[in-house]
Amino acid sequence: MDLIEAKQNFERSSRHPWENARLKTIIHLFSRELENANNENGYILDLGCGDAWLINQLSQFYPNIQFVGIDIFFEGEDIKDLKELYQNSNLNLFKTLDDFHTAFEEIRFHAALMLDVVEHVEDDRAFIQELIESNTIDRDTKILVTVPAYQSLFSSHDHYMKHFRRYTRNTLGTLFMDLGINVERSSYFFFSLWLSRWFFVKFMDSETTKENTALAKWDKSRFITSLITGVLLLDSKIGLLANRIGLGLPGLSVFAKGQLADR
Repeated sequence: MDLIEAKQNFERSSRHPWENARLKTIIHLFSRELENANNENGYILDLGCGDAWLINQLSQFYPNIQFVGIDIFFEGEDIKDLKELYQNSNLNLFKTLDDFHTAFEEIRFHAALMLDVVEHVEDDRAFIQELIESNTIDRDTKILVTVPAYQSLFSSHDHYMKHFRRYTRNTLGTLFMDLGINVERSSYFFFSLWLSRWFFVKFMDSETTKENTALAKWDKSRFITSLITGVLLLDSKIGLLANRIGLGLPGLSVFAKGQLADR
């Protein structure tokens, strides 16, 4: 979860169904890379990790991986608080890449995740270029980026979350290509959420709704949470399959997966 929302309650026990469904979607999209890193006691980077919940969860499935979370929005005691909360020796948190380099030397990441983060950066190309030039990834490192989809869905909530833009498959693919990253696969997902966001933007969006932080305030029962998570996960799988066979189904999110081209 983004730190803007997460700081409302680091220690909440119930996670929003969208977070749970996205976690399982990431495992689905990155299963091969996660398995390889786990077999090789490797390292995986989450650049813009927010409250690090996702990589903490991933470490439960892949206990041999060292996960590195970096987020420039960590402040004060945030890192200390999260380490105490998770009590996870495989979770390494830093504010910047430079801080990471101070603690680790000559580490190559098996995979680099940027999950709903580059939309927060005014110069998205420079942000990813800094990672490419950091000597922590190479042509064998898989890169996975997820971002919110469709500029037409940009709303007051995007302003509140400090998003600069939303993306399409084409604009995200162009970003990859401009940076010398070959796109292996890309797709929209979460079709049902695309429908609900379209309705919200068209009929309900206003400045009074911009601070709708449902992720941080989710407090429904385990049954309701599991039920909605299951629906969203099915939605995600259908959307990914539909786009893989060329049906072009839209979604609230879009991802691209690839690796650096030969130079």
